[in-house]
Amino acid sequence: YHVAKLTSQFKGSKLVDTSKEKSGIIFGSDVDAVSAYDESTGTLRVMAYNYKNSLKYDKDVELTFNISAPQFEGKKVKVTQYVIDDNCNYFDEWVEDRIAYGITDDKFCWSPDDPSIDNPTTLKDEKARETYFNELYPKYTRCSQLIPTESEATVTNDTLTLNTTLAPHGVVVYEITEV
Repeated sequence: YHVAKLTSQFKGSKLVDTSKEKSGIIFGSDVDAVSAYDESTGTLRVMAYNYKNSLKYDKDVELTFNISAPQFEGKKVKVTQYVIDDNCNYFDEWVEDRIAYGITDDKFCWSPDDPSIDNPTTLKDEKARETYFNELYPKYTRCSQLIPTESEATVTNDTLTLNTTLAPHGVVVYEITEV
């Protein structure tokens, strides 16, 4: 949801030259980035991801982005960073809570990995549904919040440089605007 919502904000923007530098290669991983500038709002956006088609993938990647941003040359910009990983997703807590509360596979109509836990065709056991709604749902709502961080930077030589460490299967989105 968070990735789709933030990616939708790229609509109407023009692609911007973005290069990434990485010091090592992780065989089979897909680590990349895209940037775009929205002239109507003066917003530069960057999205990057660290993905590998494996549940066992566990490699953080350190990324440096050199973004061509001549429209901000010599100016101070606000950089809002959205990191989409297990810190804005309740599923890891759900897996732990299933064990703690004894919500076993037989309490589901089909797949315990279905993200539609609210639906009785997913979580069919009435006691498990009661535990989910009365005790766990408020916690999962908090766990699913995407809380951005903000910083400031100055664009020099038409370039904005951003650095981040991205968790496996993580996505980062930056929104950059003039201060």
